[in-house]
Amino acid sequence: MHSDELITKKDALSRLQISRSTFDRRKLQCLASPYKDAVVKNGGRVYIQWQRWTQFMAWLSDKEFKEKYGI
Repeated sequence: MHSDELITKKDALSRLQISRSTFDRRKLQCLASPYKDAVVKNGGRVYIQWQRWTQFMAWLSDKEFKEKYGI
């Protein structure tokens, strides 16, 4: 896997093993985050820059943990 690898939404759903609606919620969160460049739109298609997406997911997890536990 290359650090600049682009994957399709379908591939992302498969790798993450999540529903389409969960992906769509995460995508909106990503677009409103410092990691918005993880989502690449080309016409009507959406691609994910995989390395940035995994960084976003780690950031989101940390953010939610801090909010939940007040750390």
